[in-house]
Amino acid sequence: ANAGGTGTAYNASDSATLTAALDAIFADILRRSGAASSVALNSSSANTGNFVYQAKFDAGSNGHLIAYPIRSDGSLNPVMAWDAGVTLNLQDADTGRALITYKPSSGAGIRFRWPANAASPTATELDTAQITALNTNSSGIADARGSDRLNWLRGVRTLEGGNTATQFRVRTSVLGDIVNSAPAYVDAPGRNSRRNARDTTYQAFRDSMASRPAMIYVGANDGFLHAFRASDGYELFAYMPSPVYANISKLTSQSYAHQYYVDGTPEVADAKFTTGWRSVLVSGMNAGARGIFALDVTDPGTFGEVNADAISLWEFNQSNDANIGYVFDSPTIVKLNNGVWAAVFGNGYNNSGTGQAGVFIINIETGALIARILTGVGDAASPNGIGRTTTVDLDGNGTADAVYGGDLRGNMWKFDLSGTDPTLWAGTVLFTATSSTGVAQPITAAPEVSPHPAGGYMVLFGTGQYLATGDPSNTAQQSVYGVRDYGGVGSLTRSNLIAQTITATTIGGSNFRTVSTNTVDWSTKSGWYIDLPSSGERVAVDVVIRNGRLIVVTLVPNTDPCAFGGYGWLMEIDYLMGGQMPIRTLDTNGDNLVDTSDTLVAGQQLAGISSAPAIQTGYGSETTPLENKYMNQSTGNVATVRESSAPFSSRRMSWRLRVRSTFASLWLPPSGVRLAAVSLPVCRSRTK
Repeated sequence: ANAGGTGTAYNASDSATLTAALDAIFADILRRSGAASSVALNSSSANTGNFVYQAKFDAGSNGHLIAYPIRSDGSLNPVMAWDAGVTLNLQDADTGRALITYKPSSGAGIRFRWPANAASPTATELDTAQITALNTNSSGIADARGSDRLNWLRGVRTLEGGNTATQFRVRTSVLGDIVNSAPAYVDAPGRNSRRNARDTTYQAFRDSMASRPAMIYVGANDGFLHAFRASDGYELFAYMPSPVYANISKLTSQSYAHQYYVDGTPEVADAKFTTGWRSVLVSGMNAGARGIFALDVTDPGTFGEVNADAISLWEFNQSNDANIGYVFDSPTIVKLNNGVWAAVFGNGYNNSGTGQAGVFIINIETGALIARILTGVGDAASPNGIGRTTTVDLDGNGTADAVYGGDLRGNMWKFDLSGTDPTLWAGTVLFTATSSTGVAQPITAAPEVSPHPAGGYMVLFGTGQYLATGDPSNTAQQSVYGVRDYGGVGSLTRSNLIAQTITATTIGGSNFRTVSTNTVDWSTKSGWYIDLPSSGERVAVDVVIRNGRLIVVTLVPNTDPCAFGGYGWLMEIDYLMGGQMPIRTLDTNGDNLVDTSDTLVAGQQLAGISSAPAIQTGYGSETTPLENKYMNQSTGNVATVRESSAPFSSRRMSWRLRVRSTFASLWLPPSGVRLAAVSLPVCRSRTK
């Protein structure tokens, strides 16, 4: 039988050989690796010394962060420069790692070390509740092994072994699996520099940090946000947010079944504090825990346990506000119209407050709540939520004026932040997405926003959900939309749009798509839509505007819980009309060029479920400019797609400059989470 979608046949004629065959099947599954989050690049332009940074996981709950050199032709050198998972195994658990955490009772950052007297911790040691959590085994029974657990989490390998009574789970790597957290590459300050340059003090800050070493920040399901040196993958510090303590003892269990912990994608940007400019990291935890946290990552030279309180800025979670859920957004760091710098994000899923969807706006320096804007849609019995959002500066003055984000009921919301009084900020429904049969289409990925040439803005997004255990088998029709936000007109539906249609075509044995070229009459219509034709096809990663093209990555999951991954499509369409581009964009004949010998198409099939692309320009020539799109795939590979980068007018408006989209790979959800990212390619009847 070919079991588990492994592609290998195993024969068994009696119980003994059946047992051996099953052991071989699951050993084969457990050897598999996968990848889910977007890759990171150290440059958006082709240069000597470029790298792709790929986060991966394997079915044994081990993680990898790998640096692959990019060759001069844009292809990846298969020989890795380093793997942080390997490097971390060589760092001494006591003296070679700087691990910090957050003390909720005082709001301070502290060292992640066992107290000298656990019965009476000091002000710079773990809280009693954290000590209790570590002293409790995976069955919820107190066992006074908190010190051992903490040391195992620090990376002590002598505590691993097969004796379930005295030892903890064996790991191949100290680094936990990295599933949905996309690596954030951060070097010298400069992101959003054009906006920040309006402040005359910003250039001095940039100059002072010009030689700052490059870092990579990524969350892992070992309970930590890791800070790795980009030059060699060496960990400079790791941070454990306080909400993950509730399940932290499960990590050490010999019978461990996967849990999510720090699974969100971090966002790093410069912001002005009362004391001056700082570089701040903010991150949610996806399905790992409810809430977000903020770290000061201005100067890697100061990273260390001794500076734990300076690094840890604040946390904001359900203990602060029950309306915050499992945050799948990467909070955007912005300056508001009242002059305050803030983190803006969707409230996430499964909040235990009103159950309504909404957005939160938090003071980036203090962690204080500035505004919580709830939509009124959702309730405690059937909680709604907003996943990923896009914050835009509509008037070009460097401040955030609006936030766009979709909810699970198919509503695309616009939150107006244009005033200076937070109490007057409010949200309205721009559009409600429903299928041709009237079924609501959930929106979980962030939209893109670009100016409309005749006034207003195009809001572009796809629909679909890939969060819960039943999602892979859901074959409800999903769509891609381009909706004009103009003159305050809202509450639009698909009846206000024109339809474009997809046609399949095969070229040289490969599958491609074309799209119709129907014209939108803007005097009577407010945009366009495309219904995705494949059964179960959906959009679960953020769309991207580039060179007048809307880049859409779709996924079609395998509905077999024992099968591996699925496939998807990379689509490139006219952002304004939603139709076929009038220029060739994809390499259809495989010659690594895009020219008149290629066929005019709008999309190509991808071998696996893929992340949103990281894009690097600078290939080809001045007359035929080319770019590479690097996409992490569920197979564990990085797909490289060569495309044209010829301009075709558009201008994106979102505050965030880095692609940070991820897709959820399937795994068992954490206990008590109704909407969590779900499943590895492992039969759900088996634990790992």
